[in-house]
Amino acid sequence: MKNHRLTSSMIENRNKIIKMIKHNSNGYSNWERFRNRVLYVLSSGPEDGHPDLTDRPVN
Repeated sequence: MKNHRLTSSMIENRNKIIKMIKHNSNGYSNWERFRNRVLYVLSSGPEDGHPDLTDRPVN
């Protein structure tokens, strides 16, 4: 079994995205709208067919 280094980079990236949404919106007054926006943004990835978001190999 190969030894792989475990990091929390994926979770940290998602936290950063959520903070950017909050910052750019100047605060949401509707919790459902904020929740839906976060779920929409986090679900938009290369596996969903977005050509501009491609997986790049890590050096």
